[in-house]
Amino acid sequence: MSILKVMKNTSRGFAHILLILVVLLGVGAFGYYMYTNRSTPSNSNALSTLHTPTGTEDKTANWKTYTNSQYTIRYPSDWKQEINVVGNITIYNPATITQKLNNGSGTYPYHSEFVTISPADTNQTAKQFVDNLVQADPAYTSLDKTKIDRTTVTIDGQPAEMINAEGEGSSGYDIYVTKGTIFIDISTSTNSLKNESTEAQIISTFKFN
Repeated sequence: MSILKVMKNTSRGFAHILLILVVLLGVGAFGYYMYTNRSTPSNSNALSTLHTPTGTEDKTANWKTYTNSQYTIRYPSDWKQEINVVGNITIYNPATITQKLNNGSGTYPYHSEFVTISPADTNQTAKQFVDNLVQADPAYTSLDKTKIDRTTVTIDGQPAEMINAEGEGSSGYDIYVTKGTIFIDISTSTNSLKNESTEAQIISTFKFN
């Protein structure tokens, strides 16, 4: 074998090795570039959702909880609750109690800030109940229709009917909501669930069990 042929074979072998090294270096450099310049998935939305509490969550964090077989509701630690003989619960702010005359025969405590929850025995939906109320109850039939303030709202994911309370001694609003066989009447002195009143926040914590 001639020296020239040996040198040619050696040169080819070296060129192949050099080509492999160049390719390996190129792959390595590309991999390093991709690694150092990789993008990190953003968790800003998730963190915002998990760690940015709403105003209601902030204010109700240390509230008391009342629960029974039908529902759970929360209220401020400085508010009180009373349950009457038929199972209706009234949650009220004791700082706002005033004494009112009771038809000339003494006085009674009047709660100007309250939420009362009354279970009812009916198989009607909230809408059916309020439809019948407006059409049959003298407190509403005697009213100018423009004075009936009725709105469909949502309580614990369920459609509810909110209507201005009418009748002797009534004030504020009644909110009727049903789930399955449970029918609840929530009455309050607040003028709307849309405002930032404490009563509206209390109602926003209502959950069916």
